[in-house]
Amino acid sequence: MAAIIAMKKCDTAKHSAVFLIWRRKAIATLFFAVTFLCAGLLCFDFFAMAANEDTAVGDVYVLDNLWDGAVWIASDAGTTLSREEYTAADINSAADETDYGYLSLRRETARAGAIYSVSTSFNEPVNLYEYQSIELRVKADTLVFPRASANTGKNVEFMVTVNIHSTDDTITTSRRIYADIWTSIIVPMSGWSGRTQITGISVAIKVMSSIDGVFSLSWQLDNITSKVKADTLHEDTFMTSQFVINKGLYSNELTSGYIKLAAGADGIVSLTAKPVFADTTSAPSYNAIRIVAGSTETDVFLSITYVYKDGTTNTTDVKIVKGRASRGAYYFDVPNLASIESFTLTAENVIDGNLYIYSISPHSLPVPQEAGIGALESCKVSVDGSVTVRGTVPFDVAGDYINGKIAIFAIPSWADDKEYMAAAQLCAEIKMTTRFSVTVSSSALPAGYLTYRYAAAVIYDGTTLQIGSSMYISNPSLLGSALPKAISDGIKGLCGVKEHSGLGVSATVIDVDLTKLLGTSSGGRLYTFGGEIYYFDSAFISELDTLIRCYSLTGARVYIRLLCTDPGLSAGDMEEDKVSKSAHYYALRADDERSFGILYSAVDFLTSRYRSSEYGYVAGVIAGADASDTVSKNSPGTNVSPVEYAKLLEGAMRLIYEVGCANISNFEVYLPMGPVLCAGSGIDGGVYDAAHLLRTVSSFIKEGGAFDYRVLWQSPLSSSGEYSGAAVYVGADNIELLADYYSKLKNSGLPAPSGVMFYWRPEGSVNISSLASGYVSGYYSTAKSPIVSAFILAPDSMTIADADWSIFTDVLRFIDTDKYASAANILAQATGTNAMRIIMALDDNDPVANRARPLSIVYGSVVPEPPADFAGSYTYFDFSSAYDTRGWLTYDGCKSLVSAPRAGGRVLRALFGSGVGGILYSSLAFPLDFSPAPVIRFDITLVSGSDADITVEFMSESGSYITQTTLTAGAENNVYIDLTDYSEVDKIYAISLYSDFTAGDEIYISKITGYSSQYTSDELESMTKKSTDTINATDDNKNSEGDFLMPLAFVFIIVVVSGAVFIALRRRSGV
Repeated sequence: MAAIIAMKKCDTAKHSAVFLIWRRKAIATLFFAVTFLCAGLLCFDFFAMAANEDTAVGDVYVLDNLWDGAVWIASDAGTTLSREEYTAADINSAADETDYGYLSLRRETARAGAIYSVSTSFNEPVNLYEYQSIELRVKADTLVFPRASANTGKNVEFMVTVNIHSTDDTITTSRRIYADIWTSIIVPMSGWSGRTQITGISVAIKVMSSIDGVFSLSWQLDNITSKVKADTLHEDTFMTSQFVINKGLYSNELTSGYIKLAAGADGIVSLTAKPVFADTTSAPSYNAIRIVAGSTETDVFLSITYVYKDGTTNTTDVKIVKGRASRGAYYFDVPNLASIESFTLTAENVIDGNLYIYSISPHSLPVPQEAGIGALESCKVSVDGSVTVRGTVPFDVAGDYINGKIAIFAIPSWADDKEYMAAAQLCAEIKMTTRFSVTVSSSALPAGYLTYRYAAAVIYDGTTLQIGSSMYISNPSLLGSALPKAISDGIKGLCGVKEHSGLGVSATVIDVDLTKLLGTSSGGRLYTFGGEIYYFDSAFISELDTLIRCYSLTGARVYIRLLCTDPGLSAGDMEEDKVSKSAHYYALRADDERSFGILYSAVDFLTSRYRSSEYGYVAGVIAGADASDTVSKNSPGTNVSPVEYAKLLEGAMRLIYEVGCANISNFEVYLPMGPVLCAGSGIDGGVYDAAHLLRTVSSFIKEGGAFDYRVLWQSPLSSSGEYSGAAVYVGADNIELLADYYSKLKNSGLPAPSGVMFYWRPEGSVNISSLASGYVSGYYSTAKSPIVSAFILAPDSMTIADADWSIFTDVLRFIDTDKYASAANILAQATGTNAMRIIMALDDNDPVANRARPLSIVYGSVVPEPPADFAGSYTYFDFSSAYDTRGWLTYDGCKSLVSAPRAGGRVLRALFGSGVGGILYSSLAFPLDFSPAPVIRFDITLVSGSDADITVEFMSESGSYITQTTLTAGAENNVYIDLTDYSEVDKIYAISLYSDFTAGDEIYISKITGYSSQYTSDELESMTKKSTDTINATDDNKNSEGDFLMPLAFVFIIVVVSGAVFIALRRRSGV
């Protein structure tokens, strides 16, 4: 047996060895095969690319290599055409990889003076905007005579004429050539507007020499190319190659980025130009001219007269260029702009100064949908969720369709009105009338109906006539609950920091990435919408709860910046090849059913969750990272036109607004952009200036019904030195330029933003001098502007020493309070006097002071004991018998906060990490009244290796009452704080205790008691029970330690009972 086993082992070993050898050979063979295949594919790819790029080689544009290009046709039947291969000597003449020869033409019976031509037409117009000329090679052979002639051997001259045809006109170049010599003929195109729409080429040859009789004429054409790039700076900047001055003075100072116009005594300047459109693909949609201009002295009245190619002439409305103001962008409506032959710019009232034109550019602006018959007048929601649509029908229509109906449709934001009404089921209908009011119950409407458009139509016998234009619900805030009044309206903002105890931050921004927000069924919170199930990540929501609670419950306005880093979430139903995957952030979308569902669910989940003290409050949502940058910060995908992008932004913002307001009545939505207000054409490589973005977005907002929207402006603090050509940068120092542009939008009939949040994000290494001075100057500059809702510092991209940051937070703590002098003194010691002067320069009587310094700080001191004459007491918080935290929350560096058992009774136990940490109680919705018992005692035990200084802060709408004391480690400390003289003692919305703890420190609080010199204990008890502000009744936070046995017992009982029932059932069923 052992021998047999040994033999089997041997055979196995042999087979294994053979198998290994075979496997190695197979792997080697496979390797070489794969290598060969890859090489073949690379070669194929190379030649395929060469074949597909036969119109461009490097900077050379090949219109036709005359070998395998366009079809050429002779003007007469006597000329024959053929393709001839290059000889070995001519092979270097090839225009590209597919070029092996040239076009040869022959005329057997030619005569001197006669013109023989050939021509070709392109399938699609060719755009050679970037090139200044077209070049082709021509050669004529020595003439061949039928018999010996005196002309034989004669030096013959030929004239070759090249015509380049465009959709509108033709340019021509002629040149003499001589026999048997390849000659290049160059056709100049600089300044020719037709070079963007080249439709064909014709080439003619004529024998110029005096020759009698007939002869055989042979000539060749080769390589029609464009090689030399054009200088298009003037055309890029002013939409034309040159101006013709009609009246006044004109100075072309393009190197400085403008043209300068001056007038005579009558103050009129006029100049005419022929337009050139570089982008022929977009040109058919152009319907406006944008001019960036500025006047040095007087208000200038600017208009454009334009002439169409059929001779029709029109003049635009007049725009006023304000004198002695920053340059601005002005839009002139010119329908079917690509069809104009010329335009004339006229400026009036150019007196005692100059008019500067920085750019002229073509644009596509949104075109309002054609309204139907009658009018849709209003669309509103009621408190019960029903929607009422009101409108009118013309008398004649009502008479013609007297037996018809008026139908109401709810249309998704991504759908077309007419297409949807033709296929969708109506929501309600009534009999024909001239004035109607139709109410549709919420049960008859689709999920998400608050974000739908509503349309009305006359329907009869297969005919559908839309009434007016569809409308969105105009009052979604009727359904929402308002933020507590105690939420601050100050502008002092800070975001992205872990510790903000005692800083009195009024506004903050918290980033929420849809990619992180959306979870899976295994670790997510379920949400359903429109038949779809969504999950929101529980761990991420828990982190968000903590952040939002900490800021909002101390009175700060919290704004969620909703971001998307996953192109799959942004893309919706877009095709794969249209999704950009190289951006940092992607645009929020609601332009198809999938993207609509994702965005709706996210916004509804967030705004319905964060509208109470349980999780905190949000004041609004910022729609994306930076709408100005479609390349990396807000990519909408590829092949999205500017108008489509504006519609996409409006759709996402409107959805966020409608959903947010339905949950939070004073909800705000922001469109992020900056720092350029206007620059050149308004769009440069996918980056928009604010003027153009707001102009197009506001057009769509107007069409669907205006709603309140704002702008988050991301910019450096200073605009100085940032002017380049037609670019205008807006910083904190010239924020009024945004207010001016808002007014310009309003004056043009468009809905302008109602405010701006200034967002400052310093980068790189900073010190206390640059940071504090910058923040102070930026804060006071923006405080002067009534349109600024917040001035936010985002320090996440900067580095600063801990000591400098500590100094800065001291400045930040006081800058918006009546203790601003303390901030000034801190700055004077740390950085010198400049920033101090900025703070102290604002007089307390200046109206701006109320906005810059709205808060007061009152510093109190600890009293050794309650008043000797106290009449009674009331325990505001009794933790000794509680199994929850009575509504107290962790704050900053507090690691945990629970109800815990301890000898003598239960306590509120807080565990801290290193650094600043604290605990917080908040009652924003119902401010607390401590006036009946204003002397407050905290029974606190500090568990630490050393004593600790602790701050107790009582917060009210007008400021804070702050007391500091030292806790003795290892002993119960009875801390008495007297609020009797505090004017806001009856309006306390939050209490916080915080300190710079050592990791592992703990505090135990057993009771917080109030003492009164006026009321007895029974009276205080009775007063508290009658009050709706009862403190001790709250159980918002259920964290508890030591009370887990009861729920564990319940679980055990349920398991046992379930098991018993299961066994009994098995036995009964006989299983």
